[in-house]
Amino acid sequence: MHMRIFITGATGSIGSIILRDLSRDHSMVALFRGQKGAEMKNVEWVKGDITHVNAFEDAMSGCDALIHLAARLSNSSEGLEEINVHATHALVTKAREKGIEKIIVFSSASVTQKYHTPYAASKEKMENRLRGMGIPLMVLRPTFVYHEHSRSISGMSRYCALPLPFIPLMNDGRANLHPIHSHDVARALRAILSKSFPTHMEAFDLASEESFTLRDAIEMIARKKQINKPIIGIPHDEFFQLYSFLRGLGVKSWTLPIQLAAQGESYRVHPEKFENEYGVRMSNPWKRFWDCI
Repeated sequence: MHMRIFITGATGSIGSIILRDLSRDHSMVALFRGQKGAEMKNVEWVKGDITHVNAFEDAMSGCDALIHLAARLSNSSEGLEEINVHATHALVTKAREKGIEKIIVFSSASVTQKYHTPYAASKEKMENRLRGMGIPLMVLRPTFVYHEHSRSISGMSRYCALPLPFIPLMNDGRANLHPIHSHDVARALRAILSKSFPTHMEAFDLASEESFTLRDAIEMIARKKQINKPIIGIPHDEFFQLYSFLRGLGVKSWTLPIQLAAQGESYRVHPEKFENEYGVRMSNPWKRFWDCI
């Protein structure tokens, strides 16, 4: 069934793939703040800031579905609650006012970890706020999302190439990633949009049943990039001492690729729930991840 879908975060790494995939069969209204994406058939670009929903609410009129991907990703606390909690709540409220029946909000599998980064904490607070609205909507929690030239893989590649004689990994990199390809996220959305919607808030983990650890991912990248350095497992306390030392030297972004494995914790996900409900099984990541490096 052809639908008119309002999407935020469509210029992002994952959102641009979802936009291109869904626009083959649906009319897409894509919100952008800075520079809009490429012109595509069935895509209408709308300029706006997610914190000022009233400024673009007219573009939401007549839409059948909302896919909300936009979020603040930083692990500093600044702005996280404003964007990930308050702006999301306002957007969902406006979508309901506009009669949008299918509302899909992206959270993160980081909310399932024992130790929360500020980003994960903001997503958990977002979920609780949405649950308190008592309305039908879908919350999706993707794990480690990758594709060719993705930010996650390029970040890990830079991490491996840091000017250190070894590659440090918190807790020996034992965190289980359950990685998923961006096209699998698009497949999941297609399945959701094609079926009747829940009558209350439902949350699903988007994760591969087959998995590998952070150490496996780093080893694959180092091998393919021909980076010949030993991988050294470091306990939490020593890891953060090293982190603080390097921050003092002006190295500011080196932990980004491992934030998905916060505190060395595995995701506590249940991919079978989504597969049983929608019949979509995420790709086995081993070969596909290697091919994307």
